[in-house]
Amino acid sequence: MITATIYICATLLSAAAIAYLLLTDPKRARVFKQKSIVSLPRKPRLAWVIVFSPAAVLLVAGQTSAFLAWFGTMTVVGWLMAMKRPGAGA
Repeated sequence: MITATIYICATLLSAAAIAYLLLTDPKRARVFKQKSIVSLPRKPRLAWVIVFSPAAVLLVAGQTSAFLAWFGTMTVVGWLMAMKRPGAGA
């Protein structure tokens, strides 16, 4: 039960950081011909640290199964978020 809870928290944290990176990416906004997707401060290094910090925490804590599940889930979630066009619905 604790492994599932840790996995869910790690996945939500990383998914939120990936969403932040997508929303504040100026190249993505330019490609889709949008002036500004969201007016948030752009801090990509911090966001990337937040994306990958659960990996280190899970491995140091000895939660190998949670790490493998997190790694696979983040691969799929990242691709699904990047695949979606901005402004194409909620």
